[in-house]
Amino acid sequence: MTRLLHQAERMIKNSVNAGPDGRIIAVGTGASGAIDKLQQILGIACPPATSQRLDSALESFLGAEEFERYIDTRAQRQPIVFVGPYEHHSNEISWRQGQATVIEVELDADGGIDLEHLERLLQAPENRRRRIGSSRRRSTSAGC
Repeated sequence: MTRLLHQAERMIKNSVNAGPDGRIIAVGTGASGAIDKLQQILGIACPPATSQRLDSALESFLGAEEFERYIDTRAQRQPIVFVGPYEHHSNEISWRQGQATVIEVELDADGGIDLEHLERLLQAPENRRRRIGSSRRRSTSAGC
């Protein structure tokens, strides 16, 4: 089984050009679980109730004006996640609920990601921070 596992990992890495330093995160809960695990590893995941509780405590401590400055600073420093316009809810809502800014990349005339639009987004000065591309494609043969 170990040999088969390593063989499968090599095949997956080869198919996505991950290289020898690429990592595979195996979870038993499908793509939604994998996205959640990645968000946890990156420090982006924050359950909505926890975020609300922390924001409330910070606002009480800082006062309304300083809290607004904090919110603006946090928004300017949080990672940006680029998604396509037809994302599954688990690949968009969870990023929005966490500590990330989500930006939608437009489609080109053929229905694929508009690479020129993506390039403009990547070059924009306000988007020069940690950037993450996240897209789930539906496969007609495999479901998701």
